[in-house]
Amino acid sequence: MAQLDYVFLADYAAVTGGKLTAIGASFTKVVVPSFPTQLSLYIAGRIRADHNEGNCPLTLTILPPDGSYEIRGDLELEPEAEEPYKENKVGLLFAAGVVISLPTEGLYAVQVSLGNEVARELKFFAEEEA
Repeated sequence: MAQLDYVFLADYAAVTGGKLTAIGASFTKVVVPSFPTQLSLYIAGRIRADHNEGNCPLTLTILPPDGSYEIRGDLELEPEAEEPYKENKVGLLFAAGVVISLPTEGLYAVQVSLGNEVARELKFFAEEEA
C-alpha cells in the first residue's frame, strides 16, 4: 500500500535524474504587496510504494479561506517505472506547479490525497505587507 513519506510547499520544485530539487521550501507564510494577487506555488514530495503495486493516484486540492474556488489536479505515479531500493520498495518523487489566485488575506489549504484518502493537509497564511 502506497504511503506519503513527505510533502511540502515551495517557491520552485522539480524532479530530474531521480532527485528532487526545491527552492524556498516548507513555507507557512506568504507576504504579498496587496490583495487580490497571484502566487506561483509548487507542491513536492515522495511516495513510498511496492514496486509491483500498480499506479498510485495522487490528488492535489487547493482551497482559499473565502471558498471562492477549488483547484484540483490529479497525477498517476507509476511504481513499475522505478528501480526498487529496498525490499521491493520504490520512492516516487513528484513536483507540481500552479499559479493560484490569492483573493484575500487568510489561511489557504493544500490537500494531498492518495487514492480517496487525504494523506496530508498543508496550510499557509497569506498576509499583506506592512
